[in-house]
Amino acid sequence: WAGSELEFDGKKFIVMKESDIIAKEA
Repeated sequence: WAGSELEFDGKKFIVMKESDIIAKEA
């Protein structure tokens, strides 16, 4: 599951599930 990508405060987040947010450096 590729998940959804968000950008927040200059970082990229991959949201795999509602409760799981993995922060990735942009």
